[in-house]
Formats: sequence, C-alpha cells, structure tokens
Amino acid sequence: INITAAASSIADEIPIDNTYYAGSDIIPYPTSAFSNTISHSLSVNFTHVFGPTLTNELTAAGTHFNQPNQLKNRNLVSDASTGWTGGRYYNNNALQLPGIRDYEEGVPGFAMGYFPAGGSFLHKSSYNVADNLTKQIKTHSVKVGVYGEVTANDQVPFNFTQGLYAFNHYNSGCVTNDGANTSQLLNGVANFLQGCGSFSQNNNSDDVGMDFKTLDFYATDEWKATKRLT
Repeated sequence: INITAAASSIADEIPIDNTYYAGSDIIPYPTSAFSNTISHSLSVNFTHVFGPTLTNELTAAGTHFNQPNQLKNRNLVSDASTGWTGGRYYNNNALQLPGIRDYEEGVPGFAMGYFPAGGSFLHKSSYNVADNLTKQIKTHSVKVGVYGEVTANDQVPFNFTQGLYAFNHYNSGCVTNDGANTSQLLNGVANFLQGCGSFSQNNNSDDVGMDFKTLDFYATDEWKATKRLT
C-alpha cells in the first residue's frame, strides 16, 4: 500500500483595472478596485498492490479558487458623496455612481461595474476522482476504471446595476433629464456637453451558478503480440 498527498495554497492581492469595461480612454475611477484572491489545491494518490498481477490505484484531486472583487473605498462613489441625484429605473439600493460609456470617439469613458457592499465574489472549483484496476494476464495487461469530475463557476457578473449613460450621435432627439434640451446635433460630443444621452440599468446582479459533471467508464487491453510488437 502506498499513499501520497500534496496540498498548496496561494493568496495574492490583484488590482482590477476598469479599462476592461470602458476602453483605454477612461477617466480614473475615484477609488481603486482590488481582489484578495485565494486558491487551494489538494491531491491524493492511494495505490494498493494485491499481488504480482493485480494493482488498484485510486486518485482524487480538487482545486478551489476565490476572487472577491471589491472597491478600496466605496463611500467615495456613493450618491451621498458624489451628489448625483439623477433618477434610476429600479430602486434596487445600488447607490453607486453610474458609469459613462462612449461607443464612438471624443467622450472619455467612466465605467466601472457595480460592487455590492460585501464585494462581488467569483468562485471556481474543480474536483475529480479516478479508480484504476490493472490485472496482468499472461501477455495481456487489462485495465478497467472509472473517472468522475465536477467543475463549477459561481460568480456575480459585473452589471451596471447602478446605471450607465451612453453617448453617441444616435442620441439625436433625446431629451435631457431636466427636460430643458432636445438634441438635434447628431454628434456624440455635443450630446455629452448638452447632457443628452441614453440611460440603461440592470435591475439586479444575480448570482450566476454553473456546474458541469463528467462520469466516464473505460477498459483497455494492452498485450504483447510478438517480441517486437505490443
């Protein structure tokens, strides 16, 4: 009987750059975002030699990855601090400064997805187990086994739950929030200066839980047909 095990743990603070959500021409966000990423791995191997012709090997392994994304100081981008009083479609308590996105050139982006108070988590995991039984029968080496795996991805997506303003020349005919101006300029920059954009909002940042299961059975027979052919 032979048993081996290996385990590892990694922890690291990773900065989160909002260029992923707004492109390269962005205005720096008032507070930085980061993630205290942690991963754990464990593998075990159990081998039992019943005799000179029969061996069983059982292996198991698992990895869990956790990346809780959060703002350094979310109070800096709360409505109470920024003074933003614009209306939202949903009263979902997502009181973070709305994003600004320009689908053309000329208006700098200011986009960062919504961060809940406890952070937006991202969990990934993979666990597998395999059992192999090998029997030597004269010139034949027969192996039968089973393999199972469960892989999961559980996370909160980066939605604009707090709202997002978009500016482009298609906003020609929209009315500003105060109702005072209607843009007819067919120009994204002019619409931005006039405060005439389109507003969208996700009603919630629902947890997206996905998992995949695998179960395989297999059998092989390897034999030595001649002295030079296997």
